[in-house]
Amino acid sequence: MAQTNVRDLFDLKPTEQIFDDFSCKEGALSSGRMYITENYLCFFWSMIGFSKKIKIMWTDITSIEVKSSSIRIIASTEKDPISFSGFSDFQTSSKYIQKLWQAARGADSDEQSETENEQ
Repeated sequence: MAQTNVRDLFDLKPTEQIFDDFSCKEGALSSGRMYITENYLCFFWSMIGFSKKIKIMWTDITSIEVKSSSIRIIASTEKDPISFSGFSDFQTSSKYIQKLWQAARGADSDEQSETENEQ
């Protein structure tokens, strides 16, 4: 998806940098796409007229838990934790997500999430 379309889909500012995107699953849904921007973690899934869109500011994420093949996001703006799985390159994706979250929080880049090593 072109960067302009991603900005339109998630109502992002024209200046919002989109760093990367990954194919993954949210919960039990079929595969969708996660978009990583300078200020947001976004996810979009669509199938036969149904769709789901998630947009969470990095600063609203209170915890990221990494387990063997899934990432669990806990955010102050979400009622329940959100789990993502099915990444084609889980190690790279999870590390990138954690680094952007830590940078947004102003955390030390060597700091790890609580359960990162439970693999």
